[in-house]
Amino acid sequence: MRRSLLLICASLALLTAAALAQTTGTLTVTVKRAADPATTTAPVNGAKVIVMHWTTDGMHPAMVQDQTGTTNQMGTCMLQLPPGIYDVFVAASDLAPAAFRREVKAGGRTSLTASLKPAPINLKPVK
Repeated sequence: MRRSLLLICASLALLTAAALAQTTGTLTVTVKRAADPATTTAPVNGAKVIVMHWTTDGMHPAMVQDQTGTTNQMGTCMLQLPPGIYDVFVAASDLAPAAFRREVKAGGRTSLTASLKPAPINLKPVK
């Protein structure tokens, strides 16, 4: 009896995971330093990735933050998102930030490679 109940629970968990995978898509963001003649392109560990979309609730459009992430040692961050069009903001220390727009489809994989250039100046917090 316990074995049957365990098999039923495991089956339901797998079906739920499969259904969730079909209702979301994967956005993979890879962040690299922009290559210049003196260096090679290198992955950026610890870059911040912010994913947002626009909504038209009420009279005025508003930007809604969906998810945030941080790149790993390979410079990659993977996010599961519902289908839609997203604005993706990428920032890293000593590098100029960048913004992109990508569409995520249900069950699909969307890739984005951001090559960030060195920041023209180092910004300091306002006191």
